[in-house]
Amino acid sequence: MHATQRAYTLRLRGIDRKDQSWREKLWQTHLAVNKGVIAFGNWLLTFRGGVDYQLADANSVKSQGEIAQRRIFLALSWLSVESRAGAPEKYIIDTDDKGKWKTVQALREILQHRGASDGDIEDWINDCSVALNAAIRKDAVWVNRSKAFDDALKTIGRSLNREVIWDLLGRFFGSTEAYLKPADSGADGRVKEFEEAREMVLAAGTWLSKRFGTGLGADFKKLSRIYKSIERWCAVESRKRHRPYLTELAAELGVEKHDEILKLLSKSGESSGTQKVLNKHKDVPLTLEALKLLRMKAGQDAKKCMQQIGDKGRRPWSNKMLAKVQKSCGIILHPGNLSS
Repeated sequence: MHATQRAYTLRLRGIDRKDQSWREKLWQTHLAVNKGVIAFGNWLLTFRGGVDYQLADANSVKSQGEIAQRRIFLALSWLSVESRAGAPEKYIIDTDDKGKWKTVQALREILQHRGASDGDIEDWINDCSVALNAAIRKDAVWVNRSKAFDDALKTIGRSLNREVIWDLLGRFFGSTEAYLKPADSGADGRVKEFEEAREMVLAAGTWLSKRFGTGLGADFKKLSRIYKSIERWCAVESRKRHRPYLTELAAELGVEKHDEILKLLSKSGESSGTQKVLNKHKDVPLTLEALKLLRMKAGQDAKKCMQQIGDKGRRPWSNKMLAKVQKSCGIILHPGNLSS
């Protein structure tokens, strides 16, 4: 069963019917938010334009068919189809005398600029030409996002490179392998799409907080130690005959109750895998299977926390990005508005 999504009209009215000044403020806020969305969206597309072409031939690729698929996906990351209304005019690809888009020529130039050999370039064109010559809507255009990224490298400077882009892209797509993996399809596709949309909102909020927020954020070093303690406790308890309650784990961690364990692990964002397992066994003894699962999740969460130590904070490239977004929407985003 799928939830039905509906849109409702919101009717607003000022407290003082004679004072309509709020209408202009509301409209200006609406405009600023949407301009900011466009600006951030533009950066996301431009960062996709910077993805390294050598990922097509990564060590994990096992067949020519998979290489061809990856080449097509990369080519469509660099050369994207976008609405003419919002596309950056400077990077719209030209058409020939017959109105045919010069996408294949643009791909050749991109690969030449990136140092690909002549033989590799021809292989790329053979694999990608059908996709790049596909019909698009009349109100759409092809945009050279690779060129846009090259220009961003010049304006932002050394702090931006083809590795740094995964600081943003990685929040939404995970690893480079996940980014290039074909999307899953099936009967539950609609459910997956909804879950991914929700996760994308959380990922975007986390990234904004990490790069532009001023709050101290979670103490990931401390969290990592707690998760490791839980992992070790599970390993010891799994070798015993009796099945422990979470009150015993609480005592091991220096607290008294189940809820206090959760407080030790609390941070902004979605609950960790460890927290979800703990919630399922609040008042029941932990079976051997539950101990194994809790141990695995705690180990995974400890590793994630270790990776996030020192991850929060502004970067030279993100500061310049924020300045451009502020200029686009006409609003100075105060650090306090983005604290975690």
